[in-house]
Amino acid sequence: MVKQKKLNVAVVGGGWAGMSVGADLADNKVPVTIFEASKTLGGRARAVDTSEAILDNGLHILIGAYKKTLSKIKQVSEESQKTEVLRLPLNLEIHPNFSYRASSLFYPLNLMIGLLNAKGLNTIDKLSAFFFIFLIPLLHKKKSISEKTVSQLLHQFYQSHNVKKYIWEPICLAALNTPSNIASARVFLSVLRESLFQGARSSDLLLPSNDLSNIFPNKAKAFIEKNGGLVLTSTRVTSIEITDRGFIINDGRTNAYTHLILAVAPNHLPSLVRSLPSIKKIIKKVENFEYQPIVSVYLQYPKETTLPKPMIGVEDSVCQWVFDRGTLLGQAGLIGVVISGPGKHETSDNKSLAMAVHRTLEREFGFPNFLWHRVIREKKATLKSSPDRQDIGNDTDQENVFLAGDYTESEYPSTIEAAVRSGEKCAKLILKNERF
Repeated sequence: MVKQKKLNVAVVGGGWAGMSVGADLADNKVPVTIFEASKTLGGRARAVDTSEAILDNGLHILIGAYKKTLSKIKQVSEESQKTEVLRLPLNLEIHPNFSYRASSLFYPLNLMIGLLNAKGLNTIDKLSAFFFIFLIPLLHKKKSISEKTVSQLLHQFYQSHNVKKYIWEPICLAALNTPSNIASARVFLSVLRESLFQGARSSDLLLPSNDLSNIFPNKAKAFIEKNGGLVLTSTRVTSIEITDRGFIINDGRTNAYTHLILAVAPNHLPSLVRSLPSIKKIIKKVENFEYQPIVSVYLQYPKETTLPKPMIGVEDSVCQWVFDRGTLLGQAGLIGVVISGPGKHETSDNKSLAMAVHRTLEREFGFPNFLWHRVIREKKATLKSSPDRQDIGNDTDQENVFLAGDYTESEYPSTIEAAVRSGEKCAKLILKNERF
């Protein structure tokens, strides 16, 4: 294929990775067109417009260590627009027996004092946790860690039952969406290192105060189009052709692209790249990926119904984390519950699952009967973050074709931050190697 002198980039996929690379290219005045099959931007972290309310297809928790994500949101936002997340000091409550809150002291004393004052841990538990925390920077560098699961790691370093139950296992499931007995110790340590050892506010909780599409993807669309790019929603890519003029999308003979970025979920890649034989090696790896589900249960209660806090866990129940959408998004009485990873809930029908969640909320918080429910299931929400997870980067064997998506960041779990980092790397690869 003959390179054109002027860059013209096609991005297939309008999730957080695709919109991130689009924003960076548009910011550098590179012509970019984004093709998104859905009418809604955001991919696996997007708004879902139902007849009852605007929901999200997953209830995501962000943390202060998501520096690339926060920077990208700021990049595409107007000066008058605020970052639409509620930022709180690290505050974990698992009802009814555990609570942790970082103190107001300076870093890192704020985290240490918080652990000393944690409810639900005895002195042995706290010493166990301190011991492990101090080892995190050293453990992360050990090659032997790569073969271990989180459970094996915690057992090796004498973590007590309560510390595992109330701190490490909930964090593992929330961050990696993978149970600790099969989750990668290496990836788990990466998350802990960045959130606990990268500065004063890296451990903060960032809870979305708008729907996930409006927080970043829709703002990125406006930014890209303001800078000369094009974002096409409800436009499914059905064919990609390589010609001497460049890449042709959907038989669009009037427009050829110098570069192609595939920013779709990995399970959609094989059918998309049949015409790109040089990518076969990567596709074989992708076809061996294993996935983990996320289920989001929404219950609408009377408007005066609220939680004690914007986010709270419930011990030994199907309700892993419960969110008060009234406090966070102004959707009074709407409660969202996230259930990460595999479990018995996968075999329950939507109504039975909603009733099981309601019975827990009724028992723990005295909630009245709900008015309506909605269950959103993402069966392939994230890659399984296991020790044997395949490494796949952004570059491919096909000239000028790159991959963007959370699955390309093997040192990090499949999160919004991983997607944004991947998109940024793709943009840098194009900008670094090409003159325009």
